[in-house]
Amino acid sequence: YAVVAPDYAGLGVGTSWDGTAIPHEYGIYQAGGADALNALRAALTAFPERLTTDYVNVGHSQGGAVGWGVSELLAEKKGRFKELVEGHLGTLLFAPPTDAFSLPATSITTWVGKYLNQVYPEFKLSDWLTPLGIDRVTLFNQIEGSQSVSSFLFTPEKEIVQPDWMNTWTVAALKRIVDPGGRPWKGPMLIIHGEKDPAVHYNASLATSKATCKKYPGDLEFLGAPGVGHFPGMYATRSVWMEWIEERFVRHKVRKEGCVQSKVDRFLPYDHYQHDPNSFPLWAGKSEWAYELPQGH
Repeated sequence: YAVVAPDYAGLGVGTSWDGTAIPHEYGIYQAGGADALNALRAALTAFPERLTTDYVNVGHSQGGAVGWGVSELLAEKKGRFKELVEGHLGTLLFAPPTDAFSLPATSITTWVGKYLNQVYPEFKLSDWLTPLGIDRVTLFNQIEGSQSVSSFLFTPEKEIVQPDWMNTWTVAALKRIVDPGGRPWKGPMLIIHGEKDPAVHYNASLATSKATCKKYPGDLEFLGAPGVGHFPGMYATRSVWMEWIEERFVRHKVRKEGCVQSKVDRFLPYDHYQHDPNSFPLWAGKSEWAYELPQGH
């Protein structure tokens, strides 16, 4: 298979041709979906003799929400990507966040808040964050911090986040554009989620999947992976989803039609599996430097 894997806007390449910064609109999932489809267009244009127009749409975590956005954009009656609809063979999503406001407050107020004025010019970061929180966001941007860095900078929550931030008008407005689901979608779709996911709530994506398929029926299977977390959910089900992709390209019908919830079977009882790794990556250098746990352990 050929894989088209575009960067998120503002990440990877953070500066435009004229030197201006490219904001990363974290959580605006349909914007990411449009970027992904435009990347597919570009790939098909660049390699017309090497690529077929058939494809499977795949995403994990934030990319899972983006992948759901792709499915919704392809379902639009007067869509911008009509020429890409026929080639879509299916959508495979891992741990898609469908309820952004169920995440820790420091996550959405900082990662989303720092660029939210690109969407709502009236928004001020002080609506959500304390002066200390704003200073930490400035530092976070300067050092180009990662998700792990944010877990150090944005604690404790009460010193970073304004106590009444959930009552601001931007929260209600943002909910309409950051949470996938509840809209027409193009299938078939397979959603895989680890039941012990510490980063994206399993029950939230399950509820959204059920509600969406009930409102807009189609072939949507939600596959739970018992005992595993955010990234291991992919590893534990690898044989399942690789076969699912292959069957899409050979034009087989999905094995489970309609709205389906299922689970991966285990060879051994749950307590026979190692939940946490028994070794940790360490920083090379001084012994007082901290180690960090891989997410989804």
